[in-house]
Amino acid sequence: MLLLNKYVGKVVSCGALVLYCLNLPLEIHFLPENVFLLGMMPSPEEATVWTIVHFLDTVRKIIMEFNLPGQILALIADLQASKKISGFGSITANYFCTYCLCHKKNIEDLNYTSWVHRVAATVREQAQRWHDAITITEKNGLFLTTGVRWTPMYDIPYWNPVQYMILGFMHNILEGHHLRELWGIGRKKEQKNKKVLKSKAEESEQEESGQGESKQEQEEGSSELTDASTEEETSDFEKFSEQGSTSSIRDQISDMDIESEDEDEELTPKAVPEFEPEENEGEEEGPPINVKNAFKFKDEQLTAIRLCISKVMLPTWVEKPPRNLGEPKHGKLKAHQYLVLFTVILPLVLPELWHNGDANEKKMLECFCDLLASTNIMAAYSTSNAEADKYMFHFVKYQKAIKELHPGHPSRPNHHYAMHNSDQLKFWGPLSTLSEFPGERLNGELGDIPTNNHFSDMELTMLRQYGRKAKLSIFSTVTTQTEKISCKLNK
Repeated sequence: MLLLNKYVGKVVSCGALVLYCLNLPLEIHFLPENVFLLGMMPSPEEATVWTIVHFLDTVRKIIMEFNLPGQILALIADLQASKKISGFGSITANYFCTYCLCHKKNIEDLNYTSWVHRVAATVREQAQRWHDAITITEKNGLFLTTGVRWTPMYDIPYWNPVQYMILGFMHNILEGHHLRELWGIGRKKEQKNKKVLKSKAEESEQEESGQGESKQEQEEGSSELTDASTEEETSDFEKFSEQGSTSSIRDQISDMDIESEDEDEELTPKAVPEFEPEENEGEEEGPPINVKNAFKFKDEQLTAIRLCISKVMLPTWVEKPPRNLGEPKHGKLKAHQYLVLFTVILPLVLPELWHNGDANEKKMLECFCDLLASTNIMAAYSTSNAEADKYMFHFVKYQKAIKELHPGHPSRPNHHYAMHNSDQLKFWGPLSTLSEFPGERLNGELGDIPTNNHFSDMELTMLRQYGRKAKLSIFSTVTTQTEKISCKLNK
């Protein structure tokens, strides 16, 4: 929820935990009457790694009341939320991957068969050892060597912390990195890149010194440790975890046509545990590329793309990308617009622009085709093991082409995570049915609920209003079905 001026970036954030029944037919999965809004985390700030544990413990108790055999708790969330609930390290951790033991130094490794995959039983053991450790030094040392922390979700016996983690199709594939950073459409200015580079350098220095946490987390951590030192048991601190399967209202704000910079004040670290810093919410920001030497569409090429956007005929329910694509006026593209752009618009234009071009343009066209093929497989509503293998083939080719065409551009953690989509497709089937789109839409519905600036009651107001909407939806459905039956009987 934005406050006063949307460009300032002031928000009131509260998280929502939602349960979906995957046994229902897909077309009614996400209807309001079939969505269980389990709870809302208190505002105004989103839950930190120190406070989320209390919410997760309550969630665990509720889930355990319905402890039936054969249940699967698929965690569908953005990267930050899924990391927090599962206890895995963030993108800045040494072992940043949820699915394998790839070290951040080996992020460029594309030899998938050589990766050592995580095993659920081993992860549970590592999390329990972190939980049982008494001192901060012990906990920190264990996390640095395993990349795993304990969360209350590990007390659910049938929850698989590796296999039940859904890699979000929306945030992983449709983040727009290729369009902005590699092709220069919407790329940040060089001045901004210098600022990001400076902040990354400062963050790296803080990480090396073990002082990379935010002020709020430092203060809360210090308070937790002070309380723990006066008690015989440190259960509250040992339950230290990260934000879980909650979809923050702030995510919806990041998905709107708003693009603002976070201007955090410089903070003086206090005496807190030297855990690795967690990433800020939002899109993954890697090392900025050299704007002067980076690829950029020619004016006539960009004009051809805009003309195609204007002239192409699409169904009315498909939202087109902005006709002034590349100009700052249209703001930030939504994930659905990225999907339409890369799977509908660009395949109509780029072959005409690059097929008869020089060798470099032909390589870029081949690279785009591999990206398009892998994206289409991910966005499909049907799949198979053969399709999953095709995805891996095309995505590895795409990664290799990036290294050749953009040698100064390092791989991002999202590139590595996407290499695991093949296994996800084989286990879960079509990942488009398990995407974050419904959660983002729910965020928008909750964010649009008027609260009259009564922020102390905001969570309760949202729960009540969404409950009323679900009841109205049920009443409308029953009324429609009754009318249809009456018409048939009259006939």
